Amino acid sequence: MDLLACVTTAEDKELEAEALCDMRSAHLASSETKISNALKHVDIFLASCCKKIKTPRISCRHLTCYGVKTSGIVEEANMWWDDMIGSFFSYLHTANKCGDPSRGRISYETATGHASSAKVYCINKFRGCGPELNVFRSTKWRELRNELLAQFKEETKKTGKALVNGHEASDDSDRNAIAIGCCWLGTVEAAEFLHLNNTMMQCSGRGTELSLLTKEGVKASDVNELCCSYKILKIDLTRQKDGPRQSISIYPHRDSMHQDVCFSLMYLIVSDPTYGTSKHLSSPPKH
Repeated sequence: MDLLACVTTAEDKELEAEALCDMRSAHLASSETKISNALKHVDIFLASCCKKIKTPRISCRHLTCYGVKTSGIVEEANMWWDDMIGSFFSYLHTANKCGDPSRGRISYETATGHASSAKVYCINKFRGCGPELNVFRSTKWRELRNELLAQFKEETKKTGKALVNGHEASDDSDRNAIAIGCCWLGTVEAAEFLHLNNTMMQCSGRGTELSLLTKEGVKASDVNELCCSYKILKIDLTRQKDGPRQSISIYPHRDSMHQDVCFSLMYLIVSDPTYGTSKHLSSPPKH
């Protein structure tokens, strides 16, 4: 397997795990938003596609598994979807943000996300009500993904722009400033925020995952290193993407008290007089 195939295979697994709408993710707002944004681009593409074949404009949500202007024969349906999705990938390479040329083109990450969300939507919609569409099979889909990645990579050689724009992470001074601000406020809410922020960083978790940690999920653990024996915290965490429950070791921060999970936990306990009545480490987010 070449480099492009390795990259797109790994991306497919992560993107489709996020976009898949079954019992476990049907109520996640983030999943619905991603699919909605992807279908907007499918509709923009379909408008030009329908105009080209001289048929009334149709929304992606109204498409059937047999496509547009086909006789209902499986082979014709597969051919229509194969051509449509292939052309949609070409569209994604040049698509503008929200269909507005003044806002610039979408990034590679956004393009792959839209493609995977559209695929999962169609698979879920057509499951059990028509023929299996070959274009959504892993081999065919990987070929399209490889080609899309190759086109974006070729463009980066010409423009000199990065293929992926990473998020700028906060540095230690930012986190220390937030912690000092929380301590100056001296409120229970500020103490909860400080502990949530520190725990997210140390556990590489999301706020929605960490805010629902129970007290039973935090334990003291013995560590033996050569002649030294001491205790650390262990936090049980289940990440939405990874799935398996993990027991993460939390050590005292070497350089900063403000970034120390142990300190922020004790600060929260001292700040909240009702702490003992809740089963959670901190109050769940209020919506």
